Amino acid sequence: MAYEGVLLFGVIFVAAYLFLGLVRDISVRKQTAHQLQEARERLAHVARISTMGEMASGIAHEVNQPL
Repeated sequence: MAYEGVLLFGVIFVAAYLFLGLVRDISVRKQTAHQLQEARERLAHVARISTMGEMASGIAHEVNQPL
């Protein structure tokens, strides 16, 4: 259940005190931030694997064709 943007406003009177409150559901925002973090982690992993492949290719080339 996503209620992004829903605002709840409450006023409570207790004795001579006035309490005001404001609540906003940010669950969608938190879920989106979590998904973004996971995507960034996957991208970093793919970049590391790609770099390792390039290094392995360079080493194999040098082993097969020494200077």
